Amino acid sequence: MRKSLFLTLLCIGSYAYALDWPQFGFDQSHSSNNPNETTITSANVSRLVLMRKITPAHASGGSAVYLSQVTVAGHVTDLLFISSYDGYLSAFDVNTGALIWTHSTPIALREGGYPTYESSTPVLDPDRQLVYHYGLDGKIHRYIAITGVELPDAVWPVVVTHKPDVEHGASALAVSTHTGRAPYLYAVTNGYNGDGGDYQGHVTAINLQTNASNVFNTLCSNLKVHFVENGTAGVNDCGYQRSGIWGRSGTTYDPTSDRLYLVSANGNFNANVAGGWNWGDSVLALNSDATGATPGTPIDSYTPTEYQDMELGDIDLGSGALTLLPTPPLSRYAHLGVVSGKDNLIRLINLDDMSGQHRPRAVGGELQLVGSRFVCDCFTGQNTAWADSHGDGSVWLFHPFLGSTTAYKVVVDAVGNPTLQMQWTVYAGSAGTPVIANDVLFISDGETLYAYLPTTGQRLWATPSGTYCCGLGQPLIVDGRLISVDGDIDVYALDSLFADGFDGSPDFATSRQPERR
Repeated sequence: MRKSLFLTLLCIGSYAYALDWPQFGFDQSHSSNNPNETTITSANVSRLVLMRKITPAHASGGSAVYLSQVTVAGHVTDLLFISSYDGYLSAFDVNTGALIWTHSTPIALREGGYPTYESSTPVLDPDRQLVYHYGLDGKIHRYIAITGVELPDAVWPVVVTHKPDVEHGASALAVSTHTGRAPYLYAVTNGYNGDGGDYQGHVTAINLQTNASNVFNTLCSNLKVHFVENGTAGVNDCGYQRSGIWGRSGTTYDPTSDRLYLVSANGNFNANVAGGWNWGDSVLALNSDATGATPGTPIDSYTPTEYQDMELGDIDLGSGALTLLPTPPLSRYAHLGVVSGKDNLIRLINLDDMSGQHRPRAVGGELQLVGSRFVCDCFTGQNTAWADSHGDGSVWLFHPFLGSTTAYKVVVDAVGNPTLQMQWTVYAGSAGTPVIANDVLFISDGETLYAYLPTTGQRLWATPSGTYCCGLGQPLIVDGRLISVDGDIDVYALDSLFADGFDGSPDFATSRQPERR
């Protein structure tokens, strides 16, 4: 089915996949590392200047994805795709600022008559032909990337929630690929601000070859269905509420183990007792198709010992997604991950045995707790990990929290035990996700974007004063450009690079685009 579909699509030109930014965090693990960037360096990053500002008619609610070297109307160019709060997906020509196409989806009404909204990020198909978008109708829509033509059939658009008025599509869509099996598209849900209504977080995994879907619910996980609002508990609804998947990247996929990870926030946890199917404030490891070891039970799990306090105090473990660490030299653990929530505690986890008890449903077992137990009812940014491959090979973690970013280095002792040790802190961050390209660390504080040396915290550059930028999304560093999306789309490049995509003038162009369908 998939092959015959793509044979009918238009050719979109030659490409080098390395030049794309196909999903949130660049790759299928959401590493936020672009190892293919070579133009922007620590030596020249201070010469970044604003080359183009685009003001979409519909403000973006998430980050963006970037498709390079495609042919549009007979010209080879680069496209940027953004979703808006009010349900639009729009494609822009990065080189001219022109709006190529835009589509909207129906808006549902929440309790009190307020409209639904989304802050998701679209994702590109591995074949680069399609772009997928979370619609405010609770469905994933697919469009031909260069034309915006939607491709509906008996399955598409695919339902990912039956109750979009209470279940929110706030996290990024994601796609995983693995040799020998079909690619999967992932969509997760959480609640709207205020935690109201009959919502339960879940992931929907869509097989992009067969279009079949699997569902794993973080509450009532024994039921493999999309729940209906105020339905019958145990049949088509769950008697428990208020567990969501809030991390900006949604899921985390590890291609080395072919595992999918979710981090839930709040909600009841009773999976450690007989007959318990609720996984509030937990990290869950699933197969890549979102199934578990047995129906309703993940392959493995991690739940903090203080899960009850986290639920009662609204201290979301899952305000951020799991971050995979590169394997530190000499570590006795090959697969490490970190997760942090509103309590500002970073939990270092052995992903091959998350509880240390060789089974899911156990409690505790992290390798390390680090940070200060400072609770905030606030948005927490996504951690970013990095290996200093051009230096000593050391592994680092950059943790944004409450207006600051702290760098930790993974230190391995004589018997192979890894620990996170703080190296430096800067008072910038927490609004977006730190991004690394070519050994330069980019951090947003919601108004300004900064560049630092990752090993020392030395500031190398900042966006000009008064240039609003980079709110809750994630900047893209790709193809010699730094692109930030927060209402406006700001495109930065080195001051010497006015050719190949820019207008040849040091004055940036501003584009206000009319609405098109």
